[in-house]
Amino acid sequence: MTDRNEYVFDESGGRGTLASSFFKRMSSSKESSVNDSDQRVVGAQYSPADALRLLNLDSAPPASTSLEKLCCHSYADSDDDWDADVDVVSSNRKPSKSIYTNDKRRSFSSQTTLSSKSNSNRQSQKSISLSQSPEPQNQYRSSRVQKFQNVLNQPNINIDALKKLAWSGVPAELRAIVWKLLLGYLPASSPFRLLKRKRQEYLDGVHEVFNNQPRDAIMWHQIEIDVPRTNPHMKLYSFPATQSALERILYLWAKRHPASGYVQGINDLVTPFFQTFLAAAAATTNIASTSTPNLTTSPINTINSSSTSKSKPATSNLKSDHACGSVDIENYDPAQLSSEVLNAIEADTYWCLCQLLDGIQDNYVHAQPGIIRQVRALRELTMRIDPTLVDHFDHEQVQFIQFAFRWMNCLLMREVSVGNTIRMWDTYLSEGVEKRKDELEGDKTSDVWHPPAAGTNGFRDFHVYVCAALVVKWSAKLKEMDFQDIMIFLQALPTKHWTETDIELLLSQAFMYQSLYKNAAGIAGR
Repeated sequence: MTDRNEYVFDESGGRGTLASSFFKRMSSSKESSVNDSDQRVVGAQYSPADALRLLNLDSAPPASTSLEKLCCHSYADSDDDWDADVDVVSSNRKPSKSIYTNDKRRSFSSQTTLSSKSNSNRQSQKSISLSQSPEPQNQYRSSRVQKFQNVLNQPNINIDALKKLAWSGVPAELRAIVWKLLLGYLPASSPFRLLKRKRQEYLDGVHEVFNNQPRDAIMWHQIEIDVPRTNPHMKLYSFPATQSALERILYLWAKRHPASGYVQGINDLVTPFFQTFLAAAAATTNIASTSTPNLTTSPINTINSSSTSKSKPATSNLKSDHACGSVDIENYDPAQLSSEVLNAIEADTYWCLCQLLDGIQDNYVHAQPGIIRQVRALRELTMRIDPTLVDHFDHEQVQFIQFAFRWMNCLLMREVSVGNTIRMWDTYLSEGVEKRKDELEGDKTSDVWHPPAAGTNGFRDFHVYVCAALVVKWSAKLKEMDFQDIMIFLQALPTKHWTETDIELLLSQAFMYQSLYKNAAGIAGR
């Protein structure tokens, strides 16, 4: 039993007063009884909050009671560690009964109120200080933009330095110009001298295939079917201006590449370029509200009149080509743009598509040997990373070609959104895009496909590592599935709500696999 002659020490220290006297004085307005087992010494080893808890005469809280439930409404702690919890709890709880008399409560409250005001002033000063300084994320972004600008503003742009920066993502306002440089569409020195000539060349080509050559009815019919199916969930691709532009781009490419012609899946590859260049133009170009572009009503009949006018590229300087604003590009109607600007977007999209497909055209020729090699490389790479997963696929008679063919044919564009694809292509393009042998030799007119020349094929190779990272990501889940469930899962991956962060994690995993297995037999050179 505890002696009732214990002392309760006040805040000023000293000997204190007897517990019995203390309780009588502090509870004069209320009858209460104190059990011997509940009497405790409240001294220097206890905080003020402990004092309020331990001296509550109504009931002693159980040991498992949370800290928030133990806090009294009338208490405002002067310690910074307590402020946040007390403020939250006190705003949501009814006032608890206090053991203090009115005089004592006022005295204690006045002291703690001063402390709270002092803490509030300190918090306000912190808030002001933080609001005046830029957010760390904004600082990082500004720093990256400045690094890109330092490279782009050089008379002779260092493509290797640009690739290193682009691997981790390109700022939206710089993406259009950076992609054109990484693809080789623009030369590293005096990049804008070629734009006017290349854009006019595109218009001349469209005029030629639609007006001076017999139309390939079968090819055109397939393009007309596929274009409306392209990204049907995005309003941008439902506008007549968008669909007409894609039809012209695809038909001209197919006519100039008879070795492959038009193949389903190429329509998906156009969209990242078109959307990126449209976003840049929409953010920097004055919208023509009174006129409609003359390339949007009919892909055939309007070519004649539009091709005779010279397009005026709005790229007299670097800044005008890549400045970016806040544009809801997924719902943007290209018909708001002038015909000159829309012609420039189409031309740039066409030439960049040519640069991309030149390195992977064997994906689209007869029998599609490029895709077969990529699927084989994916299986061999997955075997090295997770052999038990491949064994399970073999046991369930799942063949990689059954689910990975589309991954290679459409470059995962059916698995992730266009926005996430654009972020992936920042990295893909920084890996390098291979050119055809006839282009390396200077033959710009050949319509016959040649095997890719020796050299880097970073875009296609890195895509295999990304696909491996994607399938291994769900290894544990896949190992518990049978054939039917595996096929359903891999053909409808749960990536609909992925963010850019998810894409960057996937790319980082792919880079790790590339570092480990790049020179492995059966994988290198695919």
